[in-house]
Amino acid sequence: MVEPRELIARYIDDQAAWRRQLADHDPDDARHRSSAACLEALARHVRSLAAADFRVEQLWALDNANAAGTVWSPGPSTAQVIAEYGFHGTPMPTDAFLDDLIAVAEGDARDMLGERTEWRDAAD
Repeated sequence: MVEPRELIARYIDDQAAWRRQLADHDPDDARHRSSAACLEALARHVRSLAAADFRVEQLWALDNANAAGTVWSPGPSTAQVIAEYGFHGTPMPTDAFLDDLIAVAEGDARDMLGERTEWRDAAD
């Protein structure tokens, strides 16, 4: 099985590649290229963390779709925050970003739990 930090970093790498594609289609908007570079640095940072880093463990645990352990799929708010990293100017430092990202992922998990409860109530 691939380590969670590697799967999280791969997700971030995919977001960087997406930003690079956007930069190729709109070379006049430097924000995409800047965001891609920031995302690449973030992915490198995640790979450099200890396997038991609490942020990696928390992000992994909050992803309800990773039962197979082959991909990390963050919730919608978490995905948006990652996709926008470095897009709106100088990003916060990577460690602070990861700390804040946990709170966003916790919100996604609460939202998902609420949706499951609403669905179950509607089925009754």
